[in-house]
Amino acid sequence: MYLTEEGYIVPCIPMGSTEAGKHHFPNIWDTSLSDAIKDSFYMSFIDTRLRTYFDAHPECAACEYRNRCGGGCRGNAVSTGGIMGRDEKSCAFFKGGFYERTKVLLRELGVSLEREV
Repeated sequence: MYLTEEGYIVPCIPMGSTEAGKHHFPNIWDTSLSDAIKDSFYMSFIDTRLRTYFDAHPECAACEYRNRCGGGCRGNAVSTGGIMGRDEKSCAFFKGGFYERTKVLLRELGVSLEREV
């Protein structure tokens, strides 16, 4: 949870940095914190499951990176595709080979990857 300087209760800092993001969420000046987290768009949004996202984006559901990416960062996506949009930066990271290159680089640097990331 992040509270913007204008009083919006948003899931993360990037979500609060765009007009499109923060105005979907409750404002502490209009509602109490307890009401905001009990019954609001905020709670339903942070409880959104991947299957809901994948239902809206079948191309993501079919992607080989779907379980690593999960549609990417909602904060990035909201500025270009709406609150449930696709994070194009995550697509570029995975589909552009940067994920694999990062793993190789970490191994070359001697970073132990106990669990495959």
